[in-house]
Amino acid sequence: MNKLILAGALALGMAPAAYAGTPYPIKVECPLTGETFTHTATASYSTYGMHMDGMPVGSWTFPMPVPQCPGSRFPVTKEVYSDAEKTALRALVLTPEYAAVQNEASYYVMDFVMAKTGEQTP
Repeated sequence: MNKLILAGALALGMAPAAYAGTPYPIKVECPLTGETFTHTATASYSTYGMHMDGMPVGSWTFPMPVPQCPGSRFPVTKEVYSDAEKTALRALVLTPEYAAVQNEASYYVMDFVMAKTGEQTP
């Protein structure tokens, strides 16, 4: 009996982690164009470790992807943008600096935009 319990415990310890992410589609409106697109978000996820850089290991992608407008890849971080913000952001995505980063990871583009708009926090 002890051998059976030990075998079961070993098997559980070696089993791959179960997928616990719960993806769901959300509709997002691009503040630059008014175009709507679908982004896959998650309702839940599990973590079960950490990489050497501090990023979690889990059942979802980390860092979590940011919704990005088709075409410009502008990172949508708010549900509502003022008209003044929209005007400033449309001008920002036309700059050579934005063109240089727009194809980077979504969180990198978000960091760039937030730094340029004064929204970046420590």
